[in-house]
Amino acid sequence: MKHGATIVYNRINNEPFVDNLAKQISHFVQAPTVVSGYLAFGSDASFKSHWDTRDVFAVQLMGKKHWALYKPNFESPLYMQQSKDVDVPEPTTPDMEIVLEAGDVLYIPRGWWHNPVPMGCETFHLAIGTFAPTGYDYMQWLVKQTPNILPLRYNLSDWESDKDNIIQACNELSAIMTDPVVYDKFMQEHMANYRSDSAFNMQLFGNADADADNIPDDALDALIVSNIVDGRTLEKGYVIANGLKININDDSQYLLKQIMQYEPISLCNLLQVTDNSISNDVRLAIAKMAELDIIELVL
Repeated sequence: MKHGATIVYNRINNEPFVDNLAKQISHFVQAPTVVSGYLAFGSDASFKSHWDTRDVFAVQLMGKKHWALYKPNFESPLYMQQSKDVDVPEPTTPDMEIVLEAGDVLYIPRGWWHNPVPMGCETFHLAIGTFAPTGYDYMQWLVKQTPNILPLRYNLSDWESDKDNIIQACNELSAIMTDPVVYDKFMQEHMANYRSDSAFNMQLFGNADADADNIPDDALDALIVSNIVDGRTLEKGYVIANGLKININDDSQYLLKQIMQYEPISLCNLLQVTDNSISNDVRLAIAKMAELDIIELVL
């Protein structure tokens, strides 16, 4: 390890501190996240200079690390376009150099070359990658819609015979692709594929003596964390949480906006910003949303 090796911990989950960081970033960028950790002790570069195919937030938790960053010379690479596989020159003059110390966060857009180097001390950082949908993802999804385009179902023989059908198919595909209803359907399905690990709260939902339809007084200090990735759907009257599309009423919409604005917020503090006359309704709504895994209660 002291000679430059790095321990890599891929896909960290079920670690409350890390999960909370990942959720906060997920809500900030409105996209799913995946977390990896990097532990090193020496002073040699752990990896060669490279780019990532996703936007990354580097969160320094221990020690310090020197980062050199270089502007992209291959814009917005996709997952199959790793820097080691694309024939472009590696830049030599950094556009930014920075030392991250414990508590610092660095945002690295995909395609930016970077080379993090330990500085002779114990160092550990998290790389929180974000996975927003791309136009390429949209095109892949649209392929599933093309069987309904009649010209694409015809046999092909030669260009002169087929070109009119292909042009017609392109026009029909363009009309589908630019339909906002189709676009929203794609976004919903994309977000529905995302899962956020949340712990089962045995104290609240596994206690036979507890009221399953309400939150007990001794849980008022519970922190409320949202499992919603894209809060923009609230205005449309629904949320997508852990693969489920759930319609919500105006009261739940209001509560979720408060939760996402101030999270993590305690149930006690949430009750303080709502009318006392509806405090029991708030408890009922929170219990139901926790049961549906829209939110998580952390005691």
